[in-house]
Formats: sequence, structure tokens, C-alpha cells
Amino acid sequence: MVRENMTAKKTRYISVRNDGEETYVENIPVTGRMRDYLPAAKLRLREIQRVMPLGK
Repeated sequence: MVRENMTAKKTRYISVRNDGEETYVENIPVTGRMRDYLPAAKLRLREIQRVMPLGK
């Protein structure tokens, strides 16, 4: 019998789409509560929007 140990890694990220195409992805830490990262994520998204104004 062969056993294969497969585990899924948790990921969290900021994703920016432009006309449905994912154009930017930035990973954020998987530890801690998501709420703790919201201020930094909002700031980063504002910076991205300044450079990529059509991104959603």
C-alpha cells in the first residue's frame, strides 16, 4: 500500500483585476486575524489604484 501525504497550504492575498484579467497579486500573511491586516491592505490597494487606475 502506498500512501501519499498531501497537504494544502493556506494562502491569503490581494488581487487586482483589470477587465476581468488578474493583473496583480500580493500575498499577505496567513497568521493572525484578517482584520489585523485590513489597514495595511487598504493602504496598499490605494497605492495600486494610483498606479493602475482601471484595476478593480
